[in-house]
Amino acid sequence: MNDIEDAFGYTEQVEQPPAETSRETQLTELYQVKADALATVRPLKELTVEVHGLKKVVEGRKAVVKLRTSIDKRRKLLNEEAKKWIDTVNGVAKEIGAIIEPVEIHLKHQEALHEEQQRQAAEAERVERVAVRRMSWPENAGAFPESEAGSLTALEWTSFTFEKVKAENARRQEEAQRAAERAELEELRRAKAESDRREAEALAEKHVAEETARQAELVRQQSAEAEQSRIARIAKMWDDHEQELAVTEAAIEADILPLNLPVVEQRKPVIYSVSDRLTKFEELKSALRELLQMQGDVDWRGMVREALEDATV
Repeated sequence: MNDIEDAFGYTEQVEQPPAETSRETQLTELYQVKADALATVRPLKELTVEVHGLKKVVEGRKAVVKLRTSIDKRRKLLNEEAKKWIDTVNGVAKEIGAIIEPVEIHLKHQEALHEEQQRQAAEAERVERVAVRRMSWPENAGAFPESEAGSLTALEWTSFTFEKVKAENARRQEEAQRAAERAELEELRRAKAESDRREAEALAEKHVAEETARQAELVRQQSAEAEQSRIARIAKMWDDHEQELAVTEAAIEADILPLNLPVVEQRKPVIYSVSDRLTKFEELKSALRELLQMQGDVDWRGMVREALEDATV
């Protein structure tokens, strides 16, 4: 009862259990019964019908049974007494618990209420601290760490902020350096691609120019060969025509009589057949067409015109 008196400051009268033999004494008596039982039954386990007879065996069995039943009765009695003691103790403890438990619940509620008030006050303080630190957070310190802002002390927060600024500046410098290196590499790649493109274009233009020059030279050679062929063909036709003209003139001169001689008969002109005339005319027309179409330093048109004028005089 001293604990209850110390806790609540008053003494409550409770029903006392009936006086009885202490548990230690009862257990000691039980151990003594055990020793007596061992001393009693030890000689009996040696009995046999052949040696001691049936009567001794039966008497021994009855004695053992009587001992066992008496011990069992004693056990049951002790158990009943112990159960009554346990029930009494449990009942008293339950009554005490009924007195203590409401007070305990009330005190726990008071503690929980105080803890909740403390938690709310701490949370409000944390929110205010986070808001103040958020407004003063440096721009070059990276993302705002809300968790640390609400948990670190002023000294810890100052050191933490300094380290974050230092780390963020290092990160930005490293990122800028990597960006510059990437830009430089990209510029080198672009310049290399542009150089390769220009080189490819120059090589293609060179091939095109060489092919164009080759084709032009081939065309020039073919044109020169065609022109030489035409000149040779026209020259041959012109020679043939001059020979025909010479024959014609010779024939005409042979037909002309001297002036001091009387004319006996008229000059006989050279007579060509119609087919010969047509053939020669076509040849002459073709030669004249080719001469008129030819280009170069020689004025074929003027020469043809002069030849026609001479022929008509």
